[in-house]
Amino acid sequence: MSESPPSDLQSRRLGDVVFTCPADWLVEPVPDLDGLIALHPQVECDWRANVLFELAPHVPGRTLVRAHELLFESLVDTQRGLHVRGRQLVRRSTGGVLACIEYDALQDDGLALTQWDVIWEAAPERMLHFTASSECSLWPRHAPVFESILASICSPHEVIGASVLPTLCR
Repeated sequence: MSESPPSDLQSRRLGDVVFTCPADWLVEPVPDLDGLIALHPQVECDWRANVLFELAPHVPGRTLVRAHELLFESLVDTQRGLHVRGRQLVRRSTGGVLACIEYDALQDDGLALTQWDVIWEAAPERMLHFTASSECSLWPRHAPVFESILASICSPHEVIGASVLPTLCR
């Protein structure tokens, strides 16, 4: 059974990026990152579903395509039991592009997680990294909430919007 996209929302800001998430999720800063983590209110199957937002400096000369390739290479090098479900660049009607990788991997304790890693040029000098994470068997339940959070992201430059979600990552 999947969770419906939430109707009771909280709006949050990370730099110029604004997003909404369920009102009962805990949102807190991430030490040592220009980031926030939104945490599901309950631990389920030894994991707390979450979404990590990080604004990273845009490396001069590095395209979104190259950033996507480097992220993939990093996952191959660091993730145990990596199974890539989908990987693609999604061109949007606004002309913007999202880079997404959806994958399963094992934590050090053997817990299997499904994750989305999405990269988006959120500002001229900044890249937004969006990582949604759930225990594998619970992914179908959490995915609609993750999709609603991703669709809500906007900055002064553009809105991601729900229209890209059917093709995202797959």
